Amino acid sequence: MTSFTVIKSMHRQSIYKFKPVVSSASTLDSNYRRHTPYMQSIESNPELASEILSLLTKELKSAKLRIERLENSSIVKSEYQVQGYDNEIGNWKERALEAEQSLLALSEAYDIQVEEMNVLRASTNNSQEAQDIGRAEDIVSLTAALEKQRAKYKDERLARKELSALNDSLKEEIAELQHRTATLMKDVADTELSRTGAIESYLSSFPHVTSRPPNNELLPVCQRSVNLEAFLALDPTLRTMLGEFLFLPGRLIWCGECANHAFGVSPSFVYHLGSERRWERNDTFPRLWGKKMHLFYTNDGLVYYAGFYEGLNIQSRGSENIRGLPYRVSVSATAEAAILGIKDGIDYGMKRHAETLLRDKVLTVDVLGLRCIAFDNKLYETLHKRFVAVMPARNPKLSRESEKAHNANGHVHKRRKM
Repeated sequence: MTSFTVIKSMHRQSIYKFKPVVSSASTLDSNYRRHTPYMQSIESNPELASEILSLLTKELKSAKLRIERLENSSIVKSEYQVQGYDNEIGNWKERALEAEQSLLALSEAYDIQVEEMNVLRASTNNSQEAQDIGRAEDIVSLTAALEKQRAKYKDERLARKELSALNDSLKEEIAELQHRTATLMKDVADTELSRTGAIESYLSSFPHVTSRPPNNELLPVCQRSVNLEAFLALDPTLRTMLGEFLFLPGRLIWCGECANHAFGVSPSFVYHLGSERRWERNDTFPRLWGKKMHLFYTNDGLVYYAGFYEGLNIQSRGSENIRGLPYRVSVSATAEAAILGIKDGIDYGMKRHAETLLRDKVLTVDVLGLRCIAFDNKLYETLHKRFVAVMPARNPKLSRESEKAHNANGHVHKRRKM
């Protein structure tokens, strides 16, 4: 197989075919543009173009040598022989010219490809350099940020360590304070319990009034939801019989098993809701020392008449400024008694504040001894009858129960909570 045959085979593989052309420059340019689709496949493969160019050069040299041999042989041969080779010589000339033109086209395409490769290589190098510079700058920036974060972490770690040490110290102080507080509270509770226990023992030592029925046999005279003072004021005769009375809802503690005598609890200080809005000393109990009055108390939402009592000053028994309420005294009722000047309902915000002061044992309480000296049966019967006559409209069931109890010799044999 000749070199030209190899070239043609390679041209077929690269989708490039030779076409007969003339030797003019314009024709060469036109031929190159016509073969541009095929040349693009060669331009995309510089190695193939280089190999084709080399083979075409060899083929061109071979064609020229053969032409020269044919021309030299035509001189010595006869005219008949020369004419026989004219067609072959023409074909070889055309093929040589075509190869030369293709060689020129491939050479130009190869030069263009080389130039593009150089431009691409330069662009790649510039891009690589720019990327390297950008990476270097990023590395410097990231290193600086890392150092900054490391320094910040060290500072925060040191601060956390200091806070942890401070927290441990505070925990130890809190634990010590809690222990001391618990000890003090126990001492205070024991002291208050002994003080209230001493008061109960003292009041229980007074003689009992035999005419007074036990608390569990007393009949109600009013409902807790009704204003007792307004209810009693509706009947002038009853108000005259009653005279001065004391009502301590939720703030009365009975002494002894017979519950004949008692002591009342009142806040040591009261808060005025008027224009002054200030705390001041409560003088309610001191004004009742030595006075005699009728006593009322509450139980299960009802009001009961307790009898005729005398107010006693028992401060000498250790009852002054007791911290903490006795367990049988209502915190809500005591807090309500600590607020004066209530007109339209209760100031619940101030009441909650007073309850907190009582629970925290900041607001102390005073105690008033109440010694039973008599029981007015006539007043008691009048109060109960009026209650039965007035209250059916409010509570018919309660009226029926009271009527049954009254018919059973005027006594109720049902145990009541005190």
